[in-house]
Formats: sequence, structure tokens, C-alpha cells
Amino acid sequence: MEIKQLNDIKKFLPDINIKRVVLRDILKWLDEKEIIVLLGARQVGKTTIIFQIISHILSEIVSLYKDSFELHYFNLDFPHDKKLLSEDYIIRLAAKNQKKKIIFIDEMQRKENAGIFLKYLYDANLPVKLIVSGSSALELKSKVTEALTGRKIVFNISPFNILEIKDFLLQTQNNNLSDKTFANKDDKSYRGMLFKRAFDIYTEYGSYPSIVTTIESEKKILRLKEIFTSYMEKDIKSFLEIKNENAFINLITLLSASVGGLINMNEISNTLSIHQVTLDNYFYYLEQTFIIARVKPFFKNIRKEIVKSPRVFFNDIGFRNFAINNFNNLDIREDKGFVFENFVYLILKEKVGQISKINFWRTKAGAEVDFIILKDLKPVPVEAKAKYFKKPAITPSMRSFINAYNPDAAFVINLNLNEDIKLNGCLIRFMDVRSFEESFNV
Repeated sequence: MEIKQLNDIKKFLPDINIKRVVLRDILKWLDEKEIIVLLGARQVGKTTIIFQIISHILSEIVSLYKDSFELHYFNLDFPHDKKLLSEDYIIRLAAKNQKKKIIFIDEMQRKENAGIFLKYLYDANLPVKLIVSGSSALELKSKVTEALTGRKIVFNISPFNILEIKDFLLQTQNNNLSDKTFANKDDKSYRGMLFKRAFDIYTEYGSYPSIVTTIESEKKILRLKEIFTSYMEKDIKSFLEIKNENAFINLITLLSASVGGLINMNEISNTLSIHQVTLDNYFYYLEQTFIIARVKPFFKNIRKEIVKSPRVFFNDIGFRNFAINNFNNLDIREDKGFVFENFVYLILKEKVGQISKINFWRTKAGAEVDFIILKDLKPVPVEAKAKYFKKPAITPSMRSFINAYNPDAAFVINLNLNEDIKLNGCLIRFMDVRSFEESFNV
């Protein structure tokens, strides 16, 4: 359909419209030739982002350039749109007047030979800007991205981050912070309680948009079940055609119970009674569908340090909690260390994942630092400690790493303490979780 005014898209935007942080980066590419591809797990908000882009164009760009743009949206879940969309149709659309056409295609994986289709349109040098997305990330990657080498810019869309959850809470005031004591939203106590509420949602039920915007706990769990079921039915069984569904689900449960631990592939293969090749494929599918991420070891000394076994983290903590049926608050969880470590990983990925690999360090003697990131080719160790400190306390593992690698800086992310100390020339920064989320910078 052609979209001419904001009223045409109001029904596609949620009642509480949280502007996504990634939108800023996407908008920078509107004037470039590359096809914009939005990848991400199901229900992370890709379609909403498309309509936020359209809203921005209508309100900020078209108003400046008047009638120089035309906007067209296709959803290939709709039979009419799927039938209509063809090379000839786009060519005719591009040639009908002098206006630049911005064409949005949702559920791009539904198009037969989608990659070839987009490559043809790109190479034809039409006055057309293409922005595409799909709800099956793995299917879209296999059909589209490999065919568009040098012709695309890819944005991996994640669930809400903490900032976006706080935005939702501020808009709805469902954070129970309406007390007059905190009427000033710049009040330090108010901002602290706002972060705590967002942090609790993030670590208990996760940050899928539909989960965050659901108030009742029971409905959150039911919607998580729907996300999990949809993932299994559409991505795993339908597209990937995995026959041993139970083994796949058991793998997710097993990984959920051992977040952050070293992964022993032989042991998992024996536990699930599946072949090593099958297990490797399952891990690949879980990564490519944005369910898990594998973190590899950092090493320099192959005789003393772990070099192969990875660690696994979930890209949404709620998805992980659903797999083990535990939605308790962090303070009363037996696995609070795992959950906190997963949280720290996700924030690190958001803050530095575009510019630095995230690794971990472990010696064969058992010394371990949770995360290692690189700054100017120098390692920066980061420990995640789900505890309250009275004063800075450096673990033997952190001391071992500092002695071995002489880093300029190190971080200990914890629940309450903000203080800096020095050890052998290394500045060790203790940061409470809120300071870490709001201002971490290497």
C-alpha cells in the first residue's frame, strides 16, 4: 500500500510507542544506496521499527521536501501483497513519476528467491530505497543476506534495552513511582527506583516488547510461552525441519540451567543421546535465531589457559527463565549469580559489542575472569558479582589476570558499590549495576 500521511499508519503503531534506540542508526542510512535489512528473533519489534521509520519520514523529511518522496509498504504475509510484489511491478512503480520511492517489505522471507529479487532491484539502479525485514531471522539470512554481499547494511534488532523499558515505565507510570516524594523525575531517588523496576523486569521476565508492556505476571508468562511455542513451531520445526524436538528443547533447558558455565560438547552429546554433529547443528541454529550467544576464551598461553571450551549466554533472560520455569526476583534466586552475569553480558554486548569482541579468561588451574574486552588491543577484565560490598575486595582470579597481563583498567560490576582502587598500576573500578548500565565506558 502507498502511505501518504501519518493517519495511514496509526493503527500499526502500539498505543504506547517506545522509540527504539537503534532507530537513530538506521535513519543515518536512509540516504545511502544499500538495502537496509532488519534481522532479529521473532517478536522483538521489527515491524514496529519499520513504522517508526515511516513516521519519521512523514513528519521530518517529507515535510521538508514536500512531494519528492513516495512511501510503499508490503507485508508478504498478505496474499495480495505477495502476489503484487514482482520485479516488473517495482520497475513500473519507479518509472511512473520523478519521486524517489522508499519501499518497505515485511516478512521478506516469504518471497520466493528473495535474495535474487533484491539483488536484481539493487543492480538495476532504480530510484528506489529498499528496507526489508522478516520474522524468521534464520530463514531471512539464508535467503537474502548471502545474495546481497556489498549491497546491504544489516541491523540486528534486539528486545528492549533498559533505557527503553524505563521509557515505557515513565509513559505508563506503572512503576508505582507516582508518590509525591518522587514527583521530580530528576530526583536521584526517583531515578534509582525507576532503574530498579526496569532491572527487575529485565532479569525476571526479559525484555521482549510484548512482555514488558504486559502488566500482569501471569499474562507475561503466557506470552513468553507463545513466543517460545512460535519459535519452536515456525523456526525449528517448520523451517529447519528438526525431527528430534524433545532433544532440542532439552538442550535449551540444559543450557538455561548452566548459563555462563563452560560448555563440554561431549558431555552434552552423551546427556542428550544425540550425535556430536547434530549437537553442533543445534548450537548453530540457536545462535543464528538469536536465542543464545557463545563467548569464546581469551588466551595467550595455550599450556596454562583454556583455549576451546566456550560459555553460553541467552539474548533474553526471560526466555531463559521460561525454559527453567523460574521468575523469582534476583534477590531470592539460588541462581542469582548466573542471572546477573547474563545481564552484565547483555549490557556489555550493547555497549561495546560493535567495537570489541567479548571473551572470558580461565586457566587450567581454575582462575577465571567473567569477561575480557579489548581496548586499543589491550585486555580489560570485567567481573560480575551479584553481591553487596562494604568495601572493595579483589578476587584471586582478578589478581592473577592483572599480574599476567598488566591491564590499565579493570571493572567489578556489583549491586551497590562505586569506588576506584589501584593494584600494580591497574585502575580497578567497582561499579554498581545502575552506574554500569547508564555510564559504562572503556
